[in-house]
Amino acid sequence: MGRLPSLLRPLKKAWLRLHSAQRKSRGIYVLYEDVKSCQYDDVHVLWSILVESHPPPAVPPPPPLKPGQKASSPVLPPAKK
Repeated sequence: MGRLPSLLRPLKKAWLRLHSAQRKSRGIYVLYEDVKSCQYDDVHVLWSILVESHPPPAVPPPPPLKPGQKASSPVLPPAKK
């Protein structure tokens, strides 16, 4: 029975990492909901400063084309009227 804990330890470690990563990524959304529901303008101004000072990550460029491969045309959203 002594081997069972040593066999389960890596699974427990992986589960804890996954669970804590989900909790961390969810935190900003919870904060956003709290800011939206707040009635003070100061909080909204501070939130906008925070958002503007941390731009979203840039989208990486597509991988280079292989010889003989055609570039696919980008899919554009429908035009708004």
